[in-house]
Amino acid sequence: MLPDERERVGKDIPGNNDKSFAQVDYDATVADSVAGKVHVLSEARKLGKPTGKMATQVFTPHQVFGPNETDDAVYNASVSPLVAHALAGGASTVIAYGATGAGKTHSMTAVQRLAAAALLAGGQHALRLSFFELRGEGCYDLLHEQKELQLRDDGTGDIVVCGLQQVEVGTQAAVEAALAQGNAARATAPTGANTCSSRSHAICQLQLVRIGAEGEAGTEAGAEGSLRLVDLAGSERKDTGNVTADNPERFEEMKAINSSLGSLKECIRLQLLRDTAGDDTHVPYRRCKLTTLLKSSFVNHAALPGAPSESVPRLCFLSHVAPLRSQGLQTVNTLSYTAQMVESSRADKEKAAFNEVEKWTGARVVAWATALEDGKYAHLAHCFARSSGKQLSCEWELDVCKWVTAAGGTEEEGQELYQAFQKMYKEAKKAQKSARPKQVQPRIVQPCVVGADRSEERRVGKECRSRW
Repeated sequence: MLPDERERVGKDIPGNNDKSFAQVDYDATVADSVAGKVHVLSEARKLGKPTGKMATQVFTPHQVFGPNETDDAVYNASVSPLVAHALAGGASTVIAYGATGAGKTHSMTAVQRLAAAALLAGGQHALRLSFFELRGEGCYDLLHEQKELQLRDDGTGDIVVCGLQQVEVGTQAAVEAALAQGNAARATAPTGANTCSSRSHAICQLQLVRIGAEGEAGTEAGAEGSLRLVDLAGSERKDTGNVTADNPERFEEMKAINSSLGSLKECIRLQLLRDTAGDDTHVPYRRCKLTTLLKSSFVNHAALPGAPSESVPRLCFLSHVAPLRSQGLQTVNTLSYTAQMVESSRADKEKAAFNEVEKWTGARVVAWATALEDGKYAHLAHCFARSSGKQLSCEWELDVCKWVTAAGGTEEEGQELYQAFQKMYKEAKKAQKSARPKQVQPRIVQPCVVGADRSEERRVGKECRSRW
């Protein structure tokens, strides 16, 4: 029985007494790294009454890491491809997200060290490191005596952290010293969930610079690839975080953290809506400094025609969840946003595989007709110059035949071109539909409860039936 359930249902829940409040916590989240699934168990209820059964929700992220996985395994599977993208000249971002006490800082400390070592091992670039935090409404440099910084728009839509200084690190020892200094300077405080809880969002930026490029540390001269490592503060609740009115400082910190994380969630939700449904909904990235700074990590995922792949920013979300039953609601909340981002990623892949056909320009349709069957229809391809993929997908066969005959072809050739396009269109649509994952409904399982009182369960069942 979760604390918020007691507040919502109140006295209608049997056992709302001191004994039920003192019940033992247990692991209610199972991470299956082999099957790539996360199972979240919760107590099934009917009309607010316990049913003696458990509901299981199953989530399928891109990758699952259990409690026994090493930091190296997490880095190699999730972060290493983004480091390679940065070495190729691209921009990458890694964000650690989850409830307080779920292990975000532990993971990101290892990721920072491993990523910096991999960037240094390239040998073709110099490495510059900067480290700052967003605390409340302020922005502070963790490597230079908590100097206050300002976020400014450079006029092209990109956000620049004015006054942020970079430190050039040439060895692994220099990297570890800078990271240790930044992590030690970060604001922390004890809470009920964590004795050393982070009270700010920390951003570590690793910038690759061409060796021999002019410009001092702190400038962008010669900058090529970059990797941004974001360790978000954990979301908290007033009851589970043990933050009460007796400690107003912690309470204000909790409000600021939850407000910024709420803005980030809303921006993610609206950005996913734009990406998956093609909606023109406004995404309020300027609502807070966190979303203003991370805007470039969420937008412009699709490269322009002819643009190099390195120009596409890449993003990795490391979602952290705690296994305890008392963290169940926050675990489901974290995994729900993870599932939405997985769905968006799947939709992006489908668009790259097929949906661009409907967005083909006339030149792209001409190129397709020219290459069809080893150039058999190349002399007729120019008749599609004023068409498009969308128009051709819903055009009548007779009209296509008229275009072809007007270009000097035969009606049979017009039919063949039309049928070839329609066949490709339908097969791709079918593949797209079959690849869509089915919605998994929570299933109810009979639990194995030690010391359960079956007479109490029968009494509750009779009460439910009598109400009906």
